[in-house]
Amino acid sequence: MALTFYKEFQRIYKPILKINPDLARQHSLDQEKALYDKSSKKTYKLSASHILTHLKARDIATSIQDTGIDGIYKPPSAIKKEEESKGIDEADYKLLLTYLVKDDQFKRLNYPTMELLNEYNENKDNREEILKAELERAKNEEQELKNKNPGSPSYSSPNNFVANSKTYGKIFSTIKDKTKTCARCQCRFTPKSNTDVPLLTEKEKEACSYHYGKLRKAPHSSTRVYSCCDNPVGSEGCTKGPHVWKCETFDGLQDDIPFTQLPEADPNNDKLLKVVALDCEMSYTTGGLELTRITVIDWKGNTVIDELCKPHNCIIDLNTRYSGIKELNTATLDLDGVKQKMAKIMSRDTIIIGQGLENDLNALRLIHERVIDTVLLYPHPMGLPWRFGLRYLANKYLQRFIQDGTDGHDSYEDSKTCIDLVKLKIQKGPNFGIVHGI
Repeated sequence: MALTFYKEFQRIYKPILKINPDLARQHSLDQEKALYDKSSKKTYKLSASHILTHLKARDIATSIQDTGIDGIYKPPSAIKKEEESKGIDEADYKLLLTYLVKDDQFKRLNYPTMELLNEYNENKDNREEILKAELERAKNEEQELKNKNPGSPSYSSPNNFVANSKTYGKIFSTIKDKTKTCARCQCRFTPKSNTDVPLLTEKEKEACSYHYGKLRKAPHSSTRVYSCCDNPVGSEGCTKGPHVWKCETFDGLQDDIPFTQLPEADPNNDKLLKVVALDCEMSYTTGGLELTRITVIDWKGNTVIDELCKPHNCIIDLNTRYSGIKELNTATLDLDGVKQKMAKIMSRDTIIIGQGLENDLNALRLIHERVIDTVLLYPHPMGLPWRFGLRYLANKYLQRFIQDGTDGHDSYEDSKTCIDLVKLKIQKGPNFGIVHGI
C-alpha cells in the first residue's frame, strides 16, 4: 500500500521533486502509517481505497506549500478562504494598535494587571494588617468629611452599610471576610458555604428585596423612579430573591481562583487569531460573581468559541435577567477547560475587543495587556467613571437595537456589536464618537 501511495505522490509532486527528491517517499510512508494507526484489519483496505481516491483526485502541486498527506493536506484555495474568513487587513491591524488600552488606563478602568499580581504576591503574608490599615485610613477620611459636613452619612460600620459607600464595599468584599454586602439591596449578610444542605432555605430564597431597574426621572416631574416598576427612590423593592454578592478587589478574586495569562504566541500554531471580540455572562455563586458563559468571535464575526461554563462554587442565582442563562446542565467545561480552549486560538499577542472588558477578564481570571475597550473609543463627556452602555452605543452609531429582550443578553450579539463599533471607529477616524456635550 505504501508503494501504491508512493506512485500517486510522485505524480502529485512531480514539479517539486527536484527541490526535495525524498518528499514523495516520505509522505507515502507517513500516509501508510496514519492509515495503519487509525484502522483495524477489517477496515484497513476500505480506508486505503478512500485515501487513494482522494490522492487520485488531487491536482499537481504548484509549490512546497501545496503538499501534505491525505487527512492533513488543504488545497491553497481552501487555506486562502479560511484565512480570509477570519483574517484582518494589515492596514486595519495597524490602526487597531493605536487604540489599545494604555498603561495608565488599565488602572483607571480597574483592569487586572501584572502589577497588581506582583503586589499581591509581595503582600500576601501581611493581608490582615493591610486590610486593617485600609479600614483605618477610610475611617479617618470619613471623619474629616463629617467634620466639614456634619450631615453626611456614616459608612464605617459594616452593620450600617449604605449604597454609596464604595470604599467600604471594596474593602469588605474580599474572600476572607465572613460577611458580605448584597449587590442588590446593600444589606450585610453571611454567604452560604458550598457544603450547606440545603444551600438555601425557602426564607433565604426571598431574603432580598430590590429594584432591578435603573433610576430615571418621571415624566413631567423631578422625581426619580425605578424603570422596573415606576416606584420612587426609597420604595420597597419590587423583586425578591436571595442575597448575592460580588468581589470587587483583585486580592479577593486572586484568593478564590488565581489569575493566569494566555500562552506566548507559537509560530507553528496556524490557528492563532490576531483579533477577537469576547463577551462573558456571569451568575452569582457562594464565591461571588462567576463565569457561566463565554462567546468569542473573530474579526469577520464568525463564532470560534461559545461555551457554558461550570462555576467553581455552588450556584445561588443564575442571574437570568441579564445573563440569559436558564440552566447549566449541558455545560461540559469548567474555567480551566474554557481557558485551555482559548489558548488554542489566542495568545498574549491576540488583541481582545469588548465593552467594559475588566469585568470579563476578572471573571476569566485572565491578565491580558492587548485589549481595545469600546468604553474608551466612545467616551462619556463627563469622563470616567461615567460610561455609555453598549445598548446606547449600538443604537446611536449602528442604528441597531440590542439587549431589548426579556431573556437576558445575547453574548454573540454583544461581541459582534463591539467588533462593528471598532470597525466604524477605524473607518471614521480617532475623533469619531467623541461627544463634547449631551
